[in-house]
Amino acid sequence: MSLFPKLLDQSQFNRRARRLEGMLEELRRFWVVELGAIFERTLLLDTKPVPVVGYKRDKLRSDFTGSPDYGWCASRKMNYFGYKLVLISTLNGIPLVYSLVPASTDERLAAESVLGCVRGCRILADKGFIGGQWQSDISKTTSNQIFTPYRANQLQEQPKAIDWFIK
Repeated sequence: MSLFPKLLDQSQFNRRARRLEGMLEELRRFWVVELGAIFERTLLLDTKPVPVVGYKRDKLRSDFTGSPDYGWCASRKMNYFGYKLVLISTLNGIPLVYSLVPASTDERLAAESVLGCVRGCRILADKGFIGGQWQSDISKTTSNQIFTPYRANQLQEQPKAIDWFIK
């Protein structure tokens, strides 16, 4: 304590951290504009699991009670309790739009929360976003085209270059 005589208590720290949240988002938006990422027309869409509490730990007394949920991440073959991060980024990895949803949310439904923020783009996504009717609906409502890897049982063909690029 003698090395840090004016150390904040937990409550003061939490209040300051909450006040910084808006400033950090404003700074992120500034960087997106400065880097020219808002002019990109080919984007990436993906989700990532965000576990918040150990899977077997009691959730009733957790700070996260109510909003997160149990989910399954197929690519990692992992059950988890937490959220799913839905992210649209440029090909260079600059995040444009993101959202946190409960882990049990279907990837396509979760993506709708961020797809409305971009218009008229080509969006490359993984197999979790395959669905001809869903892709058609997104194209009608947001003017975005979603490209996913080809599946062996898929009826619709797409250019081999797109399949190669996504993989």
